[in-house]
Amino acid sequence: MSIVGVNLGPSARVSQVRRAVEQARKVRQRTGTGDSVELSEEAQQAVVGASEARARVERIARIRQQIREGTYDTEEKFRIALNRMIDSILAQGGV
Repeated sequence: MSIVGVNLGPSARVSQVRRAVEQARKVRQRTGTGDSVELSEEAQQAVVGASEARARVERIARIRQQIREGTYDTEEKFRIALNRMIDSILAQGGV
């Protein structure tokens, strides 16, 4: 079986793609056929992009919780941020 032209837009959910791939694997195991699923480059990028977005959302939630608890600001984090800011200014030819 070959499905061509399936368009997963940028809002495609990772779970939907994974579910489709898993269903195809189960069918393949049951039937013993050589059917396969190939994701377009766009679909693969959507999976990666959604995973990265989920990781960002989780990180932001964790940071917000730390800020509420007063545990986010540390001397080490301040130094890292300051060094990054200085490096950025110097890289742009500033000062």
